[in-house]
Amino acid sequence: MYCVIQSIERVVGEMVFRKALLITITTCLIILPISVHGWAVFDGGGLKPWYDLNRISNEGKVVSMDDMMAFVGFQREYLDVNAWARLGEDYASVQDLELLADRASKFFGIEGDYDHISSQGEGIIQVTVRGVNENKQVVSITCYSVDTSCDNNRKLESYMVINIVDRIQRIDVSEAKHSVEVFFDTIGLNAKITTTLVGSSKGKLSLKEMEGICNELFSHIRADRTEGITDGEFISISGYSPLFDECITSNGKSVNIQVAMRYNSYMDRTYLWIGVPIINIEC
Repeated sequence: MYCVIQSIERVVGEMVFRKALLITITTCLIILPISVHGWAVFDGGGLKPWYDLNRISNEGKVVSMDDMMAFVGFQREYLDVNAWARLGEDYASVQDLELLADRASKFFGIEGDYDHISSQGEGIIQVTVRGVNENKQVVSITCYSVDTSCDNNRKLESYMVINIVDRIQRIDVSEAKHSVEVFFDTIGLNAKITTTLVGSSKGKLSLKEMEGICNELFSHIRADRTEGITDGEFISISGYSPLFDECITSNGKSVNIQVAMRYNSYMDRTYLWIGVPIINIEC
């Protein structure tokens, strides 16, 4: 990897290299925006039709990821919430980023022993805090600044990324999302947030069965399929549902829901990922 980076830097030059590096970091750490809350209604063995259009309009186009998981009979494993925001020009030093990271760690209640790593060099300043809060949620906070200067014009681009993983408390998706929104409100920023809910079912499902589950989920949230990948025993489908308020654009198409499935032979379980607007973790 080091040799590859050296080659790139020789070809494109230091300024372009740093810009490309910023894009790479942003791709790895920054997640896209969403807005998800809501509920569905169970009736006997399944769900009632997903609201009438008047109710959706009056109460907001919302749908519960937990109910989607339960609808297909999968057990919730964990929830992953990711948020990012671009920082202002005031965050230009490692001290500035450390103060912000410490403020976030206190807000989210990180306690006991936790990791606090600061690094600076090659035009990049980064501070990372990672620990567990009182709700046994793993909280990761990353603040970083990249020098994208051109010629003699010094320019820094700074970002903050917060990731919360809930395995124990089974906190509601909307509650977890709200806590992140509140923090970014306190520092005057509007965060982009995405959520991924992971569930599993005992045993192995065939590719055809997994496709059937994904299609059934899309049908119940009135989602139109926009993209799909099938690779061996892995399937991923992205689409657009009118039940979600916000979306992203992918290849010129609107996307606000993604589902994926894969069998894990070691655990002997079939896993289901539901992401809004996309899945933000490795499947």
